[in-house]
Amino acid sequence: MKAISFLGTGDYKTATYVYQGREFTTRLFPQALFHFFPDLETLYLFATKAVRCHSNLQELKERVPPERLQVVPIPDGGSEDELWDIFSALTETVEEEETVVFDITHSFRSIPFLTFLAAAYLRAARRVHIHAVVYGAFEAQPKDDPGPRPVFDLTPFVFLLDWLAATNQFIHTGDAQYLARLLVHEGEARRSGALRNAGTDLEGFSHAIMLCRPLEVMEKAGRVSAVLKKAGEDLSRWARPFEVMAGRIEEEYGRRALPQPTENVQESLRQQLDLIRWYADHGQIIQAVTLAREWVVTAVGWQLYGTFVLATAERGNIEWGLSGLCKVARGDLPPDRLNEVGRELEGQPEAGALRDLWDRLTDVRNDLDHAGMRPGPMKAATLSRKARKEILPALEGLAREWGLSGETDPATGTNGGNGVIILNFSHPLTEEHLARIEVLVGEKVDRVIEIPTQLDPGVDFGPQVTALADACGLTPAEWQTVPLLVVPPALNFAAVLLLAELHGRMGYFPPCVRTRLVEGALPPRYEVAEVLDLQGQRDRARTRR
Repeated sequence: MKAISFLGTGDYKTATYVYQGREFTTRLFPQALFHFFPDLETLYLFATKAVRCHSNLQELKERVPPERLQVVPIPDGGSEDELWDIFSALTETVEEEETVVFDITHSFRSIPFLTFLAAAYLRAARRVHIHAVVYGAFEAQPKDDPGPRPVFDLTPFVFLLDWLAATNQFIHTGDAQYLARLLVHEGEARRSGALRNAGTDLEGFSHAIMLCRPLEVMEKAGRVSAVLKKAGEDLSRWARPFEVMAGRIEEEYGRRALPQPTENVQESLRQQLDLIRWYADHGQIIQAVTLAREWVVTAVGWQLYGTFVLATAERGNIEWGLSGLCKVARGDLPPDRLNEVGRELEGQPEAGALRDLWDRLTDVRNDLDHAGMRPGPMKAATLSRKARKEILPALEGLAREWGLSGETDPATGTNGGNGVIILNFSHPLTEEHLARIEVLVGEKVDRVIEIPTQLDPGVDFGPQVTALADACGLTPAEWQTVPLLVVPPALNFAAVLLLAELHGRMGYFPPCVRTRLVEGALPPRYEVAEVLDLQGQRDRARTRR
């Protein structure tokens, strides 16, 4: 075992330090390390030029075995380059898989920060075992108090980075293997069955997400919430870093719980659609496309039979019907050769959208499944773009047609209580306007995004309108899932072009706020007249074709 410590030029006072029941009295804390850690072989003392010439170092050399003390020169840390030099010195002192104690008692300026980063780096890069990070807290008692001073064990704060990295990996990728190992290891070390069970269940839930098992995800999500709550006491005692972040996991995955996903078909389909969005947003395109294809089959089965179709023969029949629609459109199959599913779907208003979606899904899914091992494979970037920009919006549109979105209701711009965001391309809205809008849509207004709209009539409106939409600052996922209301610009040509742009991004026509001049008002002022249901108007018009 080796220790890394620091020394300054301060007038350190003699004190009795206490660490894990052991006491040691000294003026220079690095001396106490040999007493607190009997297996310590070498103390590496990092010292600036001023310290190397100071009496503090001379005194320490007299108090510790000289053959077990090595002085490591470091710069003062007065620049970024010098800070990197100190970091390099810290990391270069330790070899692969060594056991190290870090002492920051007499460190100064940014040294404690660098020490923590160095410890984290060494654990990850060189598999170094951090035995302890200690701090002799002289100031924990008044200066004139002769009582003992505690030695704080700061090691858990180094491990906090591990818990943070593992939790982020799980939340952003669905992979909980690293987090599960931490929980199981801590559970075994502390003899906590609750921690071990939490790790095991998280790993099982993670496998369901990673391997695209939506029914298993819904069934296991509730158990994840339960085991985290059951482990709450042990988490607060033995795994406090994770306790702080457990809420993020509950927030991200707890909402996916559905005990009997094949019984509540509508909710199951909504949950699956949300999982498809999650896959796409987190770059897991193979899972997103795979589940999207199965979602279409399940949704069609529900539309036709009102049940969750799992039987292989029945799902195959639906797939043949969908493929038949595509073949008829291409002229590869006579219409009278459609099976009963194809004939049933052919007469539905959304047949064209369903056919186009299935055609895209089949093409992209086949390319993904063959791993590019076929003539003329698509580039990876093309596959990702098609999944995000073509398949997901089309899927969202079909879900809204069948009432399966689980997100924004185009007729009201609401999502069941999460509040709405207003995109205002017109005059500023007053508190009175916002209150009226909230009454009309039955939801609170979360925020208003103001987009100044000044178009140059001497330049084509298309690029200018695209820039207006970009100025909203929404991500592709937000365009498709966040409840939005639009106050369109007053210029009619700009308004109609903007609605076309927004439809392309959102997959449906957004509800729009119509204002009108208050009759007889001086000075002139405007009031909110109504919220226009553009999507509903469009859907009703389809029945009149």
